[in-house]
Amino acid sequence: TLNAENSYSWNGFSYDYEKPLANFHLLGNPFPFDMDMSEATYTNLVEGYAVVNPADGGYKYFAVGSSQNTADGTIKVGDGFFVKATKENPSFSYNAASKARFTLSISIFVFITQCI
Repeated sequence: TLNAENSYSWNGFSYDYEKPLANFHLLGNPFPFDMDMSEATYTNLVEGYAVVNPADGGYKYFAVGSSQNTADGTIKVGDGFFVKATKENPSFSYNAASKARFTLSISIFVFITQCI
């Protein structure tokens, strides 16, 4: 669910303790900016993600707080990533309200000259 506050929640993932590989779920970045995955909220998920490495077809991994990461912790605009469920009722959310915003102010000065 994407809402006006720039947050996104993914819910309703499946979880099957008998089939660990079935617990990976493919998500994507719906925002017009890169996602810092250390700012995401992981509920009943591994706190991190996996992405396909285009160089060799394998995977790169990122785990929050790990020094052994092979991915950089950022999901680019429009890119996909995998999360892994660890328990029932997993969900993933990202709140972009902390993203830097800017305001563009334009002042228009009108000079009127009279021609005689």
